[in-house]
Amino acid sequence: MKHFIFNKERMDFRYSSGTTIYNEKLWDGRLVSINYCATGMPPHDHDCVMEAPVCAFDLAVDGKDATFGWEFDNWTTYEDASGRPCAELTLKNPKLSLQLRVLTLCGENGFFSRHIYIKNLSDKPQSITKISPLCGTLWEKKHDVKDSLGDYDQSLVYVGCFKDNHWGAEGNFDWYNVPYNAWVSFGGENGRSGHGHPFAIARNDLLGGYFVCQMEWGANWKFAFKNDFRNFAATDNNGLKPYIRVKFNLSPEAPAPMRVMEAGEEVEAPRIHFGFGYNDFDDTIYNLHTYQRKYLLHRPSRGYDMISYDHWGYMEHEMTEEKLLIEVERAAKLGAEIFVVDAGWYGRADKNFWLSVGDWHMCHLENDLHPVVKRAKELGLKFGLWVEPEAWGIDSLAREEHPGWLLQRYGHGIERVIDFSHPEAEKYIEDVLCSLVEKYDLDMIRLDYNNGYIGEGGFNENGEYLENSHWRNVEAIHRIFDNIHKKYPDLHLENCASGGGRTDLGMMTRFSKTQFSDWYKFPRIAKTFNGMSMCLPPECLMFIYGSAMSASVYGNAESQLQMTIQGIPQLSGYARYEEEGNPALEAMIQKYLKLFKEYIRPIQNKVKIYHHTPVVAGFSGRGWVVTEAMLPDGTKGYVNINRLPNTETDTWQLKLKGCDCTKDYILTDVATGKQFVTSGYSLFSQGMPVTLDASLTSKMFLVEMK
Repeated sequence: MKHFIFNKERMDFRYSSGTTIYNEKLWDGRLVSINYCATGMPPHDHDCVMEAPVCAFDLAVDGKDATFGWEFDNWTTYEDASGRPCAELTLKNPKLSLQLRVLTLCGENGFFSRHIYIKNLSDKPQSITKISPLCGTLWEKKHDVKDSLGDYDQSLVYVGCFKDNHWGAEGNFDWYNVPYNAWVSFGGENGRSGHGHPFAIARNDLLGGYFVCQMEWGANWKFAFKNDFRNFAATDNNGLKPYIRVKFNLSPEAPAPMRVMEAGEEVEAPRIHFGFGYNDFDDTIYNLHTYQRKYLLHRPSRGYDMISYDHWGYMEHEMTEEKLLIEVERAAKLGAEIFVVDAGWYGRADKNFWLSVGDWHMCHLENDLHPVVKRAKELGLKFGLWVEPEAWGIDSLAREEHPGWLLQRYGHGIERVIDFSHPEAEKYIEDVLCSLVEKYDLDMIRLDYNNGYIGEGGFNENGEYLENSHWRNVEAIHRIFDNIHKKYPDLHLENCASGGGRTDLGMMTRFSKTQFSDWYKFPRIAKTFNGMSMCLPPECLMFIYGSAMSASVYGNAESQLQMTIQGIPQLSGYARYEEEGNPALEAMIQKYLKLFKEYIRPIQNKVKIYHHTPVVAGFSGRGWVVTEAMLPDGTKGYVNINRLPNTETDTWQLKLKGCDCTKDYILTDVATGKQFVTSGYSLFSQGMPVTLDASLTSKMFLVEMK
């Protein structure tokens, strides 16, 4: 298949992925977005809105608009390290002394990546004032617009996103109508990618199809969509005809200057991943997951993530060697594979664990953690350690030694937040992490980031500029963990940021799993997983079961465990350390972890997720949450049906979407072990009633082709 076509005479650039084609053109000194189509055939120019083209990127340097004045320099194609076909277009802007390398990488099933590199060709610094690495137009229509739209009462374009961006509200997916000639925008502004996620999916009910996009960016961001509608009955005095199209703009957000470029320096903008096609919602999400799995997401060397047991639970920071050793024994007995010591292991014995963050050495256990590490490995467990390297507590010795490394804003340091704009700070933190890996023979680092609301970030003097801190801090954290990967290729990396505060693909290309919330209370977590399993596949999403993070406050144990094994299970707080534990619960946990290891994990990184209930009402969730996971060939999978509060009926009519209508299936009720056989046609077309007569209960079925 030919992924790229370049017509030098017309300055046309065409990118293909499956039957999806994206066209750009260098026109009057601007790189403009011409169209997206998914028919496999590019449209004629006369079918496109050529009289009002939209630039394919937005850029301002030193406050000057840098979207025009570009000249063609070079075009080349090759394969990147992952085997993706890549086209590299190089442009130069003589007036602004800039070079732009525009890389477009083709995945599969209509997906692409856009990487933009900006180089300062002048002999003095220049600054990036604003940038949108990808803009464009979707779903253009010039003919029969009035007839197609009817009475114009409502736009037929919708954008789906996570409508909350604060702690505990991750995955709250909903659709918003995009009105005519008005921008709909959303994003994150707390200084991280947010407890939402830089992800959106646009739907067109007039022309059909979906457009989905994500950004690799761990700071503030904004996505915007506009339903651009020029309504003329026939033709105006200039000969312009009616049209309708969707415009979009994807950008990092920060006060200017966002990033200073030294003379001769090249800077990479946040990477954008996007797909377009005329599929249904579930196919679009599956194509996204397939693209992520093949080209983006980091997987451990063993190919899968381990079931972890985190010490926090009931013990929290009041740890002793005796208590930790008891927990290690329990972890092995229940079926965990790695034991993790969470927060509170570090700092000075006379200081609060929260306030002494940053002093990454043990002071209050006589034998350090070495006996705990030794016993864990004797029992066949791996060992992991929690660390929050981007923070310094106000009582930490590290903060006293390096007060100038704190993030500065308006003449004041921001408590806890280290500013990696200082190269010395970046090296210091990388050295700390490496020393911990080697000191404790770590198998995993559990990264946390509890710095709360950072907002617009900080500012640093850089020559004549007062540069915003966000861009350089994102660059630094990426570099640190890229280097750690190279040095310790078998080390597992687990991501957390007050739960799901930083789940963007910039982190998930470096971390194999993420704690996607800090509030695992049922039923809220059912709604959260429902949404988060759209932007990331289930093998990346870590579930906590136990007393930690309110994970087991409500709902019965079967329902909680059935939810837990749909992601990567983590146990935390199975029983109070002075008690023996509950034998019935112990047996149930062992049963579900065994089921995860033997049935779910072997297929988890291949399944297609069907969201039967993509939008779940209420902040904590009400109604039903139903997710189905099936192998694409329909041979094997599982489905989970959760009844939340305020359902209109006690019965859900389950119609499986991923089964083969020509085959018979064996369904196993996970809770009871009972099995029955039915036809795939019946499951698909008529379904079966699943009755749950109480709220916060669930049914989980294993589905296997006979």
